[in-house]
Amino acid sequence: MTIAEVNLLLGEFQLLLGHIVRHPKPETSGSQGPTCHGGVPPGVQINLLTTPPEEIAGNAALLQNLYSSLAVLTELAAPATVSSIYLTSAFLRDRMMSNVPAEVQAMARRLRHWAVATVTVVSFCFLIAIMLLLHVDRSRRDIVQLKRVSGEYQLALPRARPASPVSA
Repeated sequence: MTIAEVNLLLGEFQLLLGHIVRHPKPETSGSQGPTCHGGVPPGVQINLLTTPPEEIAGNAALLQNLYSSLAVLTELAAPATVSSIYLTSAFLRDRMMSNVPAEVQAMARRLRHWAVATVTVVSFCFLIAIMLLLHVDRSRRDIVQLKRVSGEYQLALPRARPASPVSA
């Protein structure tokens, strides 16, 4: 394993650990929760964060500890994943934005654009619906007024009388 790959795994380790600290899951009744003394979940080797990546890459036991710690943290962070945490961070433009990979930032930018486009289209459709309802209401009122005027006109017209037969 290369040092760059170990650095990537350590970055994911820090990200997941930070997510679990910032967003703890509620404890179930009767359970003492997933943490032991000091707030570190059991099975997580926190000392790996201070171990140089070169040493982890060269030592199979440390590498195995890193993988198992990542597995534990991934399970604790579920349903969040490393990619979803990065994407959320980039979408919200929070303080972790500097650590987010460029492709995730581009994806978040596209999501933001689509969100704005969706809100714009929905707002436009809402305005069109309101305008249509106003037009229908105005037309209904015009029809009622025409019926009333027609009724008044019919009352005002003298009724035609039948022609009387002329006697010769």
